[in-house]
Amino acid sequence: MLALLPFFALIGFFVLFDTRNPTRLSVDRDWRDSLGFALIAWGAGLAISSEILGALHILNRTGVLLFWGSVLLVVSFFLIRRPHFPTISRLRLGWSHVRRFDALDRLLLVSLLTIFVLTFLTAVSSPPQEGDALAYHMGRVMHWLQNETLAPYATPDSRQIWMPPWTEFGFAHLFLLAGTDRLVNLIQWIAMAGSVLLVTRIASLLGAGVTGQILSGLFLATIPVGISQASGALTDYALAMWVVVLIWLFLFLEANKFSKGYWLLLGFALGCGVLTKTNFVVFAIPLMLFLEWDSVKKMKWGEWIGNNALMAVIAFALVLPSWLRTYRGFGSILGVEEHIDLHRNLNPWMLTIFSDYIRTLSMRLATPLDSVNALLYKGVYFVHEHLGVLPSDPSITYQGKSYFVDWAWPGEDAAAVHTVLLSLAVLFYFIRRKPKVRTSARRLLFMTMLSYGFYAVLFKWQGNARFYLAFYASAAAPVGCLLGAWRRRWMQSGGVALLMLTALPVLVSHHTRPLVPLPPRTVTQSVLLADRERLVFRENEAWFASHRAIADRVVASGCSSVGLRIDSSDLEYPWWVVLRPFERDIRIEHLLIYPGLEAAADPSFDPCVIICAVCDEDDQRLAGLELQEVINGIYLYR
Repeated sequence: MLALLPFFALIGFFVLFDTRNPTRLSVDRDWRDSLGFALIAWGAGLAISSEILGALHILNRTGVLLFWGSVLLVVSFFLIRRPHFPTISRLRLGWSHVRRFDALDRLLLVSLLTIFVLTFLTAVSSPPQEGDALAYHMGRVMHWLQNETLAPYATPDSRQIWMPPWTEFGFAHLFLLAGTDRLVNLIQWIAMAGSVLLVTRIASLLGAGVTGQILSGLFLATIPVGISQASGALTDYALAMWVVVLIWLFLFLEANKFSKGYWLLLGFALGCGVLTKTNFVVFAIPLMLFLEWDSVKKMKWGEWIGNNALMAVIAFALVLPSWLRTYRGFGSILGVEEHIDLHRNLNPWMLTIFSDYIRTLSMRLATPLDSVNALLYKGVYFVHEHLGVLPSDPSITYQGKSYFVDWAWPGEDAAAVHTVLLSLAVLFYFIRRKPKVRTSARRLLFMTMLSYGFYAVLFKWQGNARFYLAFYASAAAPVGCLLGAWRRRWMQSGGVALLMLTALPVLVSHHTRPLVPLPPRTVTQSVLLADRERLVFRENEAWFASHRAIADRVVASGCSSVGLRIDSSDLEYPWWVVLRPFERDIRIEHLLIYPGLEAAADPSFDPCVIICAVCDEDDQRLAGLELQEVINGIYLYR
């Protein structure tokens, strides 16, 4: 039950804001607005508490329990003082509205709820599995909890130190409260659910009816890579959530007075977004430009400057501790220069943007039909020949990436139906003349396109669908408005069927965490039946057996100080899974250290066992310990 405290706090924030408008604006209220306010308060509280607990060296179960317990007490205090709770009446009113839905709207709602339930079930039944999660997302969390602080530590993977930490703050809190990684995937699931619900509200602010609102949410909820992200331990849906929150704030107050409460919320949302992923800025810049243009026309100069200063101070205060840690370790708030260079686009010109766009478009349009994929590939290659650049040119393509068009089960990197609908929406809003409500949708699509342009100019093309999830999220509401405006219900029904058909494979039979396994397309048993420890290794028996055997020997030796000698290409978290150091009072420290982090190493650490994945047969002794055994390329010294 204690593991659920953060979720109770989120619900408490929602009920509290549903009884009071924090921006004190005379605008039509909606329960989804209260959800937006609650997500901002919850996200800011997560970041602030993590920094404070880390600074005090009490980032442990007791500290986290005290924080979330205090939050619930404060929220309960304010709720008790409320004379009435409109949330209950809102729920009753909402249910009465649902009962009046026609058959299609009910089908849409059931489809949306089905996605929520199945992704939730997958999330709580699966451990972290993604390569990046096993390499550095979960690895940094384990070191934070072991050290009870966020301070830099010795590691061969610099990403564990300088990458934005907001999502991992959530992982850390849930791991501490649950004692396992069972709930950590729910950070991404909350981000998915929050994004989808706020997108329906954005569609409402754009003038969509009930059908258009639900279709907006369904458009986002059925994106294959989004479904995969919602049950995993990466950061891309968290990024999408903060982008959606920023859009909602912008539209919510577009036609109203900009109060100080609004700027306060905006500062927290901006800070949380930057703390989640660096490329949040490519979405924030266009939105803030439009926002400042609107606000400066409605406010006096002094008031405008004061409110912007408040927003900037709040956002800066949230990100400053993380930036300081990064700067002290690497001399830059952005991280390691070498890694920045790997991502930096070396040819930021207009044709590069076009190249990025058509490569990404063709990959999202991939289908199970190889003949279609071959045509897409040849078309893109033909265009690049005339541009005078190769599709996989290293100056505009991330190192190790090659352009290709392919559809692999369960179609996670493809989104053909969504991409076609988004393209139709762009054509519709920018070619046809529509009333004012469509102007807002047109402007939102324009901001999304501008964000994509910034992204293509700043970063090399990588192709992975998850990097584009936030773009689809920001455009979901205008697409839903368009679908909701279709007069023929059979067209809407057909669109829903195609969306659900696209989502079904990854929703039910994800290749590494299926609810319903379909060998050989899926590589594990059902997550409802499989052993969680084996799922971390994706049931790769050789990989699991070697780690398990090494861990058994370490435990049998009685050693409590384990040195880990791996490099940044190795996956660290599986070692924490098999060694279970928090249960067995084992301390794990890295012996191979990234240049510049040597000062963060613990000089008192004296390993009695060393696990080495980068040694060879010539290394018979290591740090005074003798080579005992080699299992599947892993060297054990004792």
